[in-house]
Amino acid sequence: MRRVLSAAITTATCVATFVAAAAGPAGAEPARASSAAGSGLSATGALPISPTITSSASQPPDQDNANASTPGAPPALLKLPLGTLALAGVVGVNTNAHQADNIVPQLAAAPVTAGTSDPVTVSPDSARGLAKTTSVGLVFTAPGSIDPIAIALSALPGLLTADAVTAEAVAKCVNNQPVFETGYQIAGLGGLVGGVLSGPVQTLLNTLLGLIGPGAVLSSVISITPGAVTPLSDGVAIDGLQVRLPLLNETIVVSHAEAHMPPGCRVVAAAAPVAPVAPVAARLATTGSDVPFLPLGMAMVAVAVLGGTVVRRSRRQATPIQ
Repeated sequence: MRRVLSAAITTATCVATFVAAAAGPAGAEPARASSAAGSGLSATGALPISPTITSSASQPPDQDNANASTPGAPPALLKLPLGTLALAGVVGVNTNAHQADNIVPQLAAAPVTAGTSDPVTVSPDSARGLAKTTSVGLVFTAPGSIDPIAIALSALPGLLTADAVTAEAVAKCVNNQPVFETGYQIAGLGGLVGGVLSGPVQTLLNTLLGLIGPGAVLSSVISITPGAVTPLSDGVAIDGLQVRLPLLNETIVVSHAEAHMPPGCRVVAAAAPVAPVAPVAARLATTGSDVPFLPLGMAMVAVAVLGGTVVRRSRRQATPIQ
């Protein structure tokens, strides 16, 4: 299912998709404001891990930010009641926020693979958050206790591995409304949730489930949600991979990305300067009326009166004396 969200419709994904498609690229407009954020690894629950390797960008003015860990950086370690949970990954995060929609999503060309990828189709964009975590590893190490469940957990070769987990969130302004979309890609998923388990690993898992109690299944130990999308008040967020560990009341996020844009996102054109208007002259001039043709009319009347006098005088002179 496409993950396109419009500002007016954030709960009906398919309807919002139609709205964005109907608008088309021609309806895109410069965005007066936008922002993006991303992070690599984080955890919530009994013992949280603050987001590691973060980046953010906002406009105006345009921003392009990046932050990445270096190969060989130490993993983030989290001490838990049932032993030591080691979470490792090499993280890179890019965030972009532009007024013009000229940002091309990295996942626009990603193949569609059910359960492991969902590319971005809204492109180009004004805001983008991108997080990619490679060499992901989640394991229990030696517990240092005699708890049988902790010992069984530490015996498992790996709860989760992945070659790369990528999450991307984008935003653009279409017909003065923000449109958001998300995408994700998971490559080389392995561990307990990655596929068919080998015989020895399946035996270890069965032992662990027996210790947990009747009815215990794999999801009692670990479960995953790829591409988990969360609508926000002014945008959208996506977790490339959510990992839940019910035994430890812990949820781990691998690769998180966000994109934000306010409603009514179009850049308002500056008003044209108003030409100065000359003051209107008074209706009555100081030298008399400014009614059109009044002086000319008065002159014509004067000529007529004068002409009449001349005619009358001429007639008097022409009358014979009797």
